Amino acid sequence: MTTRDKLQAIADNLWWSWTPEALDLFRRLNPGAFEATDHNPIVALRHADPAVLDDPAFGQEVDAAYRRLEGYLNAPPYFEDAPRTAYFCMEYGLHESLPFYSGGLGILAGDHAKAASDLGLPFTAVGLFLRGGYFKQFFDKKGRQRAEFPGIDATSHPLELVTDEHGDPITVTVHTGSQELHLRAWRIRLGRVNMYLLDTDFSANPFTLRFLTRRLYQGDRTTRIQQEIILGIGGVRMLRALGEAPEVFHLNEGHCAFLTLELLREQIASGKGLREAEAAVRAQCVFTTHTPVKAGHDRFDPGLFLEQMRAFQQQIGLSDHDLLAYGRINPNDMTEAFTMTVLGLKLSRAANGVSKLNGEVARRQWHALYPDRPVDEVPIGHVTNGVH
Repeated sequence: MTTRDKLQAIADNLWWSWTPEALDLFRRLNPGAFEATDHNPIVALRHADPAVLDDPAFGQEVDAAYRRLEGYLNAPPYFEDAPRTAYFCMEYGLHESLPFYSGGLGILAGDHAKAASDLGLPFTAVGLFLRGGYFKQFFDKKGRQRAEFPGIDATSHPLELVTDEHGDPITVTVHTGSQELHLRAWRIRLGRVNMYLLDTDFSANPFTLRFLTRRLYQGDRTTRIQQEIILGIGGVRMLRALGEAPEVFHLNEGHCAFLTLELLREQIASGKGLREAEAAVRAQCVFTTHTPVKAGHDRFDPGLFLEQMRAFQQQIGLSDHDLLAYGRINPNDMTEAFTMTVLGLKLSRAANGVSKLNGEVARRQWHALYPDRPVDEVPIGHVTNGVH
């Protein structure tokens, strides 16, 4: 392999994002392009200084980094019998050159996936390809806050369209309201972890729906529930299409909780009764809650929920009351909104906050869901956030 080939192999795996020596190689290829693109190795390599590439000493450093990557990818796993895990999250903070994250939720998700790679866990991450990114803030000359969306060009980042053996994109469908929506996926290689990002922005979809995966946390309540249908229901269907068979589904916050309903639909379709199907779903799912304030939890008007989930409801075969009950504290209150966190808690076998204090707050916050238990026995524990 040439020096350029080895650099390309390194650039194509986000292992470089937590390996400073590897990242520094790309900085030296073209410092200007590297800094102008928020430290993007692929752009730096594309505009590399030939003199740097041809330097024998530099080539030796590249060879050492390449061998280190190969050793990392082929190292034995830390645990021999870890369950196959699918990790779902709306956002991932992986690197500043991939700005499809907003804050702590995404940073935790990114670090979680990186740590899974270090441990060699059989771990797959699922999210959305938010090609419009999350906005960057700046102030104009009059001191007013402005926002700009940087945009993400897949050809300039370590993103690979997932295709079949014939080179055709692998796609699945979901329904949002009466509209059929086609989803494809982009793969990011994050060390030893595969991350799949779902995308609606291609010609198979009506122009009016292609925007759904463009931006993070943008739009009205209809857009939000449609994004969450894509992530939860579409994410499970994409994993099935890829031949993945997770034993555990980890829901990182309520945005992805619709995945539990898709798992429930699968269990019912296999012939199980409703209660048996619910038990099977709970056995597979764990849920992490972050948000300590009521306004931070997605709640959908019952009418909007039923409108957007009508096709899915026909597939799963549940009444309005029974389907809405999964997202309600009081299933018989027909005015109560459908809350994604309630759905995640009801159909998971374990739940946790992200610190000791956060766990205490969450137990108080969701005590009404467990009225027969003292607050300190509400089944929400905690796992303190780590940093990769």
